[in-house]
Amino acid sequence: MKKILSIFLTFATLLGTANAAVKSVVFDFGGVLAQPDQKILVDYLAESLGESPETIQQLEVKELQWIRVNDEEWAFWQKYAASKGKTLPNGWRQEYQAVKLGSVRELEGMGGVLEDLRKEGYHLEMLSNFPAWMEPLIDNLGYRDRFDHLYLSYQTQVEKPSAEAYVNLLDDLSLQADEILFIDDQIANVEAAKKLGIDAIHFTSVEQLKKELAAKKGLALFYWDARPLLGFSNFGDALSAALIERMIRKEVAIAQASSQGKLLGMGSILNYAKEGDIVWGTGVNGKSTSYRFSNLDVRAVRGPLTRDFLLKRGIACPEVYGDPTLLLPIFFPEFQKNPRPENEYIVIPHFSDEKLFEHLPNMVSVKEPWEIVVRKILNSQFVVSSALSGVIVAEAFGIPARLLQVENKANTEDLFKYKDYYFGTGRIEFQYASSIEEALEMGGEPLPICDLEKLIQAFPFEKF
Repeated sequence: MKKILSIFLTFATLLGTANAAVKSVVFDFGGVLAQPDQKILVDYLAESLGESPETIQQLEVKELQWIRVNDEEWAFWQKYAASKGKTLPNGWRQEYQAVKLGSVRELEGMGGVLEDLRKEGYHLEMLSNFPAWMEPLIDNLGYRDRFDHLYLSYQTQVEKPSAEAYVNLLDDLSLQADEILFIDDQIANVEAAKKLGIDAIHFTSVEQLKKELAAKKGLALFYWDARPLLGFSNFGDALSAALIERMIRKEVAIAQASSQGKLLGMGSILNYAKEGDIVWGTGVNGKSTSYRFSNLDVRAVRGPLTRDFLLKRGIACPEVYGDPTLLLPIFFPEFQKNPRPENEYIVIPHFSDEKLFEHLPNMVSVKEPWEIVVRKILNSQFVVSSALSGVIVAEAFGIPARLLQVENKANTEDLFKYKDYYFGTGRIEFQYASSIEEALEMGGEPLPICDLEKLIQAFPFEKF
């Protein structure tokens, strides 16, 4: 008990005070999401006003100052023409607006930013000083479908940087100031948001935005998600996000396999590592030969076999061992062993072994939600499992477990990852059973020996 308390205190000290999770990202429109092709506009204005493109470009600085006060940019050019004794033809205003609408393009790379934020679970809003005549752009660029809410000044009758614009948005979304992130290219609008306690980014480029978003979101987690390929979520892998979120006390961003600088946690997923990734409790699967990295930030690994694998590739790796799944009882104290378990034993096959055992009434599928699988384990006296996660969860809670290995061509798992886990928890002479009957006769392996406090201290809290 003292050991568990010490781990909790270590965790609290390392994490400190957590910030509220951002739920919604709010974008300005012009200069952030999209902007006109300036060459098209400059050439059109130069021809209309009989000026050189260079003169028009110089006048655009004054145009920006005019817009901040008068809003309608076409009026600036009309006034300039009059100052030169020129009369623009009837319908010029509409023609100018049509040219500008046709020249507006989404900034390169912005579509990817929006898509990534959406995949990571953020809501997307637009807050823009926006004239009615530009509304066709919303549909042209597909923003009515890509954003959850559009707050356009010609509809709301409130413009930034008025505090009312931000307060109204917060009220409508029923969010607190620290639950949104605001992005604008005008520093006055950014500062106005910050005065209300809203975190804000002064936008200068898509690349700069990507870097600032990555820094604000914290480290993104990668885990193997079977849903796109196999149509189900494997409970042991799904535990990754649940555990990390409980540790950092906020939602964690989910990284794609191709992302660099991500966190790899529980699972045999080292083959997905890229340059600069952080490794914490991860293992080698023993069957992949594709490894594309030469530099990793290794904080802990599942066991000594993974450590040897990395050292042979010239990558520094501390002797900190343990699958993070072993931390479940610490960070999920609501899960407790049933003092009077209803099941004498359960069988948890690897998903590729399920067909061999689906006739058994006490088979537990790894395709079930992770909370359900954990509760079924806690309601059992003994666990027989060919899924490594089944063994680890049971042992984490002090429930005897025995690894099962059966003849099955559909199961391509290598014994390497099992050895790695057992060796890393002080059981060099572990044995597996070849049948359920043999497993019941053998009983459970001695429980794991693992310095969980050391494993927690190795976690990259500072990145969140």
